[in-house]
Amino acid sequence: MENIGDARTGPETRTTPPTSAVPPLLDITHRRNRLAGLWAAELLGLIGYAAQDYARSVMHPGHSQEQPHGDDQDKVVGKLAEDLAGQVSESEIRQKMTYFLQEAWRQAKGGKNN
Repeated sequence: MENIGDARTGPETRTTPPTSAVPPLLDITHRRNRLAGLWAAELLGLIGYAAQDYARSVMHPGHSQEQPHGDDQDKVVGKLAEDLAGQVSESEIRQKMTYFLQEAWRQAKGGKNN
């Protein structure tokens, strides 16, 4: 396991793609999925790194070579419905996804960032 201070893992060695390389719609979709993942993580009782890891798993629900990006709402809803079975209905998940999409647009326009 690498040390936290290892130069190979520090933020200065990570490359960030230029903002023009990330399509705005893809950014919004990822924000929406992240918010949905954090919401579900809270319902599942996950905190800290476990919640962040879970949110990341929701952000990218099985992208394939044929369809690497796009609006993957049905995949996200399916994953959340499976993980939250008995706690939240699919209809409630879809309502939350609509709310999170609006929130993601607001954040992208310069609102509060998470």
